Amino acid sequence: MQRHVSQFDRRTLLSIAMATTTASIWGWSACTAEEELALDPRQGSRKRLPQDRLNEILGDTFPIGRTASGSDVMLTRCSSELLRGSAPPSGIQSKLRRIAIVLTSPVPAKTEQIFREDIALVMDLLVKRIESTDHKTDLTIEFVALPAATGNTPAGESRFPPTKGFYDHPTDPQARYLWNWLAVEGFDLVIELAITKDRHLGASADAAAMLKLSQASLNVELPLGSISRAISAEKVAGVGSIPALYIAGPASALPEGAKGILLELTQLIGKLPNSPAHEELIQRVDRDWNKLNTILSETYNKKPNSLSYISSLILLGRLNFAALSGDVKAVTKLMDDIRDLAQTAIAKPPKSSPEVAGLLLFGILQLTFDFKQFALEKDRKLYLQALHAGADQAFDPSGKPLPIAPHHGDMSDAIFMWSPLLVLMHTITEEARYLDAALIHTRAMQKKCLREDGLYRHSPLCEGAWGRGNGFAAVGLTLAADFAPPGSEAKTFFQEAAIAIVDQLTERSLASATPGMLTQLIDEPSSYREFTSSAMVAWSAGVLVSSKLVDDDRKTQFRSYITAALDQLSRRMADDGSFVDVCVGTGKQPNLDAYFHRPASQGRDDRGAAMMLMLQLQRQMLLKSENQAIPEAK
Repeated sequence: MQRHVSQFDRRTLLSIAMATTTASIWGWSACTAEEELALDPRQGSRKRLPQDRLNEILGDTFPIGRTASGSDVMLTRCSSELLRGSAPPSGIQSKLRRIAIVLTSPVPAKTEQIFREDIALVMDLLVKRIESTDHKTDLTIEFVALPAATGNTPAGESRFPPTKGFYDHPTDPQARYLWNWLAVEGFDLVIELAITKDRHLGASADAAAMLKLSQASLNVELPLGSISRAISAEKVAGVGSIPALYIAGPASALPEGAKGILLELTQLIGKLPNSPAHEELIQRVDRDWNKLNTILSETYNKKPNSLSYISSLILLGRLNFAALSGDVKAVTKLMDDIRDLAQTAIAKPPKSSPEVAGLLLFGILQLTFDFKQFALEKDRKLYLQALHAGADQAFDPSGKPLPIAPHHGDMSDAIFMWSPLLVLMHTITEEARYLDAALIHTRAMQKKCLREDGLYRHSPLCEGAWGRGNGFAAVGLTLAADFAPPGSEAKTFFQEAAIAIVDQLTERSLASATPGMLTQLIDEPSSYREFTSSAMVAWSAGVLVSSKLVDDDRKTQFRSYITAALDQLSRRMADDGSFVDVCVGTGKQPNLDAYFHRPASQGRDDRGAAMMLMLQLQRQMLLKSENQAIPEAK
């Protein structure tokens, strides 16, 4: 039989929450619960911070997702580090403690605001405590009121943990947004708040031990299907579990109860350990390029059956890693696979943009691979034949460039699929017609897809600035700029266009709530943080810096983005080569909603592997060009 708490006032909640009052761990005397909470002596009144201080503490509010009906899911982040005037939290810092508070019951806006104000009170107190001592263990609290599903949950499906429907679930995409957000942000404790008739306190075993909660103080098991139960028992998005508390009660009493728990946590914050999820993220970010490349090369090692940009980039990344590692046997085997692809391209010329872009492999090898070292000089002629089989489709029978290259589909993807290939062909053959065709095609695509604000719509069907669509534009323009001959019109055109898009994308990302990541729709922050577009822009930024195509100010900005992206992307890649939030293959969509709801792959994904391999390869080229290291993300 469950034991119910007879009262849910401030004193009672604190006695439930903590079996004993902990002494100060920072050198001050612990206040009594009454002194901490009786912030206003008038019975029944609530202490409020001055409005300017409240705005300062609660000012970092941003969307982390949206509902099926199109409403944003807003999160408020309060950081003692930022409030003390230090730099905002970045990376997975082991000394920064993170607590997520998730309200899973619908409440009026006024009640939700009370929760936010009480969190602000606690954070204000914590900052004062930190500033009065020599100990600087900081805390970030993030609060989100999770909207209810917009329809009935399908039969047999629990709300948590979500196992599918990222992010096209018909009734509850918001649960998926929150689940993956919690997975990659390094939280050490999750507190679930729920509105119920009776008063309840539950805790996962690790949370109870960590907070020294007695079994007598816990009067309910974590509810089945609740986020507190799922997140403490599951590897969240394959990352790790997070200790959890479940606090439930009437809406009129719950804010005070939550505040009491937080006040006690401020006494313990220096002793809270990293959660398993936090520890896993630290380990992921600490992997060096050799470890990451080994994982990718061993996981994505199947011989491709067909030519595409995905298979070609994976092969290129694996080949360069094998060559850098001195693995002659692996190089020879990979070159056999590449030779087979070249023969396929000659026998069956590419009939789609992804197939055309797959030819980049042969062009890049023509320029960069040491054929003599591996006794493979005979392959040069074969690769050139394969290149002609695709690139020559950009001309009419008389040899004149077409107004726009074929298979473009009206999509910004075609800038990547065609432009660098045509510039490469000029570099290899020294035929001016290829450079002319590259300029003609790219300008035609910009006319279709380049918006007035400098972002690229995916296609003229709608204004949606799809993340990977802008990534395609960034990489395509950047590679074309890198390959174009110095002093040519093409060099100037592609360099300026590449810098413009990469500058805007990196600036947007660095100013966002998750520096180093771009969203599924670039200018829609409530869309999900998408893996491939973020990697593609980091790849592009690395090329522009290593090839000395940018000025010092942009060089600093681009390097900052690369460092942030390496941190964020490493968090989202497991040791088994699986990824978090890779947008699936996407043709042109009719409206913004279609891009919002485009599914994101959770697990092993060839697109994610291809872009991560290219980023790791470019990382090494950048180190070599500047003879210095990009700071390892920590």
